[in-house]
Amino acid sequence: MHIIVAGPTGVGKTTTAGALSTRLRLPACLEEARSNPFLTRFSAEPAKWAFRSQLWFLLHAMEWHGRSTASGGVQDHSYYEAWHVFARVQREFGYLTSEDHQLLGHAAAVGDRILPSPDLVIQLVAPHDVLIERMNRRGRRYERALPPSYFAALDRRQQALFDGWTCSPIVTVDASTMDVRSPAGIDALIERVRLVAPSIAPR
Repeated sequence: MHIIVAGPTGVGKTTTAGALSTRLRLPACLEEARSNPFLTRFSAEPAKWAFRSQLWFLLHAMEWHGRSTASGGVQDHSYYEAWHVFARVQREFGYLTSEDHQLLGHAAAVGDRILPSPDLVIQLVAPHDVLIERMNRRGRRYERALPPSYFAALDRRQQALFDGWTCSPIVTVDASTMDVRSPAGIDALIERVRLVAPSIAPR
């Protein structure tokens, strides 16, 4: 069983994926952004480091996707977002050249050909001001270095991607009102999952 937890920066994907993996007894396939050796440099010099940083995220997400397909897992980011959200916004902002963008798109297209769709997507959403407040509170340097307009553009691209999502069942959850850090919040989320995909979270 392969579940993707998707959503904008700061919405709580990693927390949700970890809690779901425990409750559903599936491996947690987490992004570990701090392991990206280019991320801090990207935040300081986006135009110089965007391609390498985004290629790392794309390949990492594709690797986790393949592992989750083979042995099950709850994944907290997806290669769909790495390409359709992050790479496209970085191109809009001039961080990626046209050639960089095309190459990332080619890599994502390979993923589309060889990787099956997930069994379920859980889309977490929250108001933009809530996301900014959460990012400020956790105080990651690479997030503080980028302009608020960048994150607003990511939010819009994220919503557009999943508004048209047809690859799998999808459950959309307002993470500003459902506290997945609590057992009650996870219970409520699992009940939502059962309504859409009963086989994923059997009683």
